Amino acid sequence: AVVMPILFMAYDYAVKREPLIPVRSWLSRYWPYMVTGAGYLVIRFFSLGGFAPRTTVYQLDYAEYAINLFIITGSYLKKLVLPAGLNVLYAFNPAISPFKTMVVILAVVVGILAFFLLKPKRKDGLTFFLFLWIILPLIPVILTFPKREFPFAERYLYFPSMAFAIL
Repeated sequence: AVVMPILFMAYDYAVKREPLIPVRSWLSRYWPYMVTGAGYLVIRFFSLGGFAPRTTVYQLDYAEYAINLFIITGSYLKKLVLPAGLNVLYAFNPAISPFKTMVVILAVVVGILAFFLLKPKRKDGLTFFLFLWIILPLIPVILTFPKREFPFAERYLYFPSMAFAIL
């Protein structure tokens, strides 16, 4: 829900080709979303004692966290492209070494997708927007994966799958 105003702004910027400046026109158009989103974040912060639950299921250092970001991101992209073998809960075994084959493959795949995310902006704003529509809703889920017992869930792909179908 908090990502929706960002997607609206991305649509205006990428598809409608509206400039980012002047900021006043953006604020006048999106202030209701910003106020609602800020209210939601305040309520969430006081309810949970922070942005995300305080308990951390997976104790990872920064390097291991970065390594596992590729695994989680790759898992979501894999289920988005090839939704086979669906399940309610997925076991997650964090990787400790960056030299595991799966980590290297997923790092390359995520890098290639990041390249394609940035490349079409100049030519096709709609494609750029659809890539953002796939990635932006997943960012909060991907970045907070150590806080959940089951960090991968298909329900987070419902919204990105609409963009993937259009793409």
